[in-house]
Amino acid sequence: VIVIAAFAVPGDLLHIAVRDDNCKFEFEYALQRRGVSRMLPVVMEPRCQDTTAWHGVVGGKLGSKLYSNLTSDEEPQFGDGVESLVDALRRMGVNPSLGQGKSSLLDHQSGSAVNIELEEPV
Repeated sequence: VIVIAAFAVPGDLLHIAVRDDNCKFEFEYALQRRGVSRMLPVVMEPRCQDTTAWHGVVGGKLGSKLYSNLTSDEEPQFGDGVESLVDALRRMGVNPSLGQGKSSLLDHQSGSAVNIELEEPV
């Protein structure tokens, strides 16, 4: 089972909406390969919480989906956001293990990648 987590940060949202570069290519490729039903939006910056401001293909495909909120580094907000992301992943058949290896959500806490594949452990 592969799920694509789309991390919403201002620079990447702008790149995907208006520029033809790797961010846009990776997002569109993930849509083509996995579909919007296998994508989970994760908001990393407070100014990205308004999904009506998500323009282009990101807004069109993910703007109406509930997102996991990882905008705060403070507890309990960050822990609540990770918990909501873990719950969403589990509903999709993925059982992430926090704090260990490739599938760790915490490893990606400060990343700005457009998508990260989390594979179910074999």
